[in-house]
Parts: sequence; C-alpha cells; structure tokens
Amino acid sequence: MTPPQPQPAAVSAALVGIASTLVALGVVLVIHFEIPALRLHATESVIFGVLTPAILVAMLRRRKLAGRSGAIASLATLGWLPLVFTRVGTEYDELARGRVFYGTLAVYAFSTALMLAVPVLFTSILLATKARHPRFDTLVRRLSVGSVIVVGLATATALTRIDRPDLWGHMATLRVERTLSFGDSLDIGSGSAIKYVWWPGPGKETTRGVCALDGVSGASVARASSTECEPLSVAHDQANDVWIVFGKLDAHNTTDFWVAFTPGDRRARGLEARDYGRSIAPPLAWTAGGVVGSLVGLALLALAHGARVQERSVSGVEGALRDGWVTLESGPPIPLTNSRGGLPPPGPEPTPVLLQLRARVAGAYREPGASDVVSWTSGTLESAREALRARATMLYAFAMTSSLLAAAPLLLSALGWTR
Repeated sequence: MTPPQPQPAAVSAALVGIASTLVALGVVLVIHFEIPALRLHATESVIFGVLTPAILVAMLRRRKLAGRSGAIASLATLGWLPLVFTRVGTEYDELARGRVFYGTLAVYAFSTALMLAVPVLFTSILLATKARHPRFDTLVRRLSVGSVIVVGLATATALTRIDRPDLWGHMATLRVERTLSFGDSLDIGSGSAIKYVWWPGPGKETTRGVCALDGVSGASVARASSTECEPLSVAHDQANDVWIVFGKLDAHNTTDFWVAFTPGDRRARGLEARDYGRSIAPPLAWTAGGVVGSLVGLALLALAHGARVQERSVSGVEGALRDGWVTLESGPPIPLTNSRGGLPPPGPEPTPVLLQLRARVAGAYREPGASDVVSWTSGTLESAREALRARATMLYAFAMTSSLLAAAPLLLSALGWTR
C-alpha cells in the first residue's frame, strides 16, 4: 500500500490553491472597477471560475507540484463555491427584486462573504488534504465524473433555451398595461379584483397609515394620508400569470420598487426566476461558463482515463543502478552506456531503476550489453504505477473544480434544468 503524502506538504499544496484563487479574485476586482458593464448578470463570477484553474496550473508548474499535490491544490479552490453562490444569489435578487433593495442586499452580500470566507476556506483546505491518501482516489474520481455530468446536463438544457431572453431581458419586454390611481380596482382574472386603498394607523395613531393593495398580503407602503398614495404602474406577464406593480418608495424618492404576486398566491414578494421558468433562459455568460466547464471537464476526464489505462499497462524490468551498471535479479549486469537517457550521476548506494529493454538476441543472453536499454527511470514498477495513479487523481480533481467553478452561476440559478 502506497503511504500517504506528508501532512505539511499537503497543507502547503492547498495553500497554493487558495493563493491562485486570490490572484484570480484580484483580476476580477480590477475588471469590476474598470469595466462596469461586466458587473451585470454575475459575469465576474464566470470569469473568476475560468481564471482560477488557469492561474493554478501556472503556479503548480512554477512550484513543480504534480500528482497528489496538484489534486490537493485544485480541490482547495472549491471552498469558493459557497462564496460565489452568495455573490451570485444576492445579485440575482438585486436585479430581480428591484433597485430599492440594491444597497441592503449588496451590504448583506459583502458582510456575509466576509464572515464565511475564513471558515469556509479553512474547511476546504482540511477536506482537500484528504486527497493525500490513495484510498480517496476512487471518491475523487466518482465525484469528478458526477460533477462533469451535472454541469453537462445543465449546460445542454440551457443551450436548448438559447433563443429565449434572460430574466432581465424578459422584464424589459413587459409593457405597462395601466396606471392604478388611489381608489381604483384592478381585475386580476377569474372575477377577482384588488383595490388601491389607504389604511390609518392602529389605535389613536391616525396621522400615519399605509397605502396598500387590498387583497394582496404585504403590498403596502407607509404614507401620512391617502393624498400621498401616488399612482402605480401595473404590468402583467400573461405567459406566466404574474402581476407586477411598481411606483415610488415615498413621496420624495424616485426609486422604483417592485411588488409581484400571482392570482393563486396573493402575497407580495420579489420577482423570482421560478415565476418565469417557461419564458426565460440563463444569462448568456452563465451558459458560456457551463459550456467552458463542460468542455474542459470532459477533456480532463479523458486525460485522467488515459493515465489510468497507462497505469494498468505499465511494465518494465526492475534493477539496481550503481556506477553505470544495473544489476538484475536474474541475468548479468547491464551497462547504461547505450541508453537514450544518458548516464545518471554516480552515487554511494545502488539506486532502484526501471528499465525498458529490447528483445534479447537468442543464445547471447549471457553477454553484457546484449540487451539494449530503450529507456530507464528511477524507481520501481510500483512507484511508476503510483505516479500514474497520482496523475490520474490530479486530472480528475482538475476536471471537477474546473467544471464546477466555471458553471457555478448556471448551477445556482437552476435554470439549466427543465421546469
């Protein structure tokens, strides 16, 4: 049984993975402030998910980390998934609910991310270091294949909706059907109607009340009197039977607020993607992230499978190298003077090597050098197989993290799935 990688080396590799995400985050922050147009629709999150694996590969090459160290570094980056979900989910609410909620939700997202960042990333480091044990190879492989399948299915379904607008594009197509003034009623179908009213405050408090939509729970705004109940605009999404009423937050504020409700559930709430599941598609950048994640994930799975096949077929002759001669368990010593790899530096102790030999000439097997050394590597047959197993695990880990990070916004929106 191959021993696990030392814990300090595993933690060091995980920290390299976290460092790569911080570099990617710095690039995204520059984009955020320099290219305001990319702030919309969580495009930054897609860029972060694509950049992180690329930067990680560069850092691993620079530090010459491979095998299980590369797998650990890659898995550590998954700690950003909850933080990306918080960022994207909050922005999704900001744009779906309306601008009046923007400041509150932005502050909430930032403070939540700060509180989550340290414990989540610390947990991801601890979990990632488990990959130093060969016994977790099967788990990494299964999770990787499952992740790429999930991303692929979500992306394929999203691509079938590529001709539909996203949530915000769909909202832009809705037209205002009428203006609802104080005292007016609104027919919402099936013989039902709601009325725009003013209710005074409770008890003796008669100088303060609310303008409300009678019949819709929670659809009210504080006003001093009925004269401050300003006209509201009404839009109706007929395809999904969602009513949207918007106006001003107060008499001195021009910020629009959204109140959405359905005839079947007359409770005021924000606009949500599930209200428009039959009419919309994920934002194009989210679908593009899914495509990138799927393609990269599939390519890495193919490379990982190739490494596993190579590991099962690896062969060679084991020997001990000293002073340019390899001693075999059976047969005479073989010189490495004609090896393609060149002569290794001399050492005080014999070095285990694995030889790839040409077929021996019949009847001349006792002559030194009768077998040409095609190639040689330091180590044993088992160490060569372990190196390929570790490489396969690294590629599986990269396949999982690359696909999940790039497709994170698409997976969070759940718009890739049939509704």
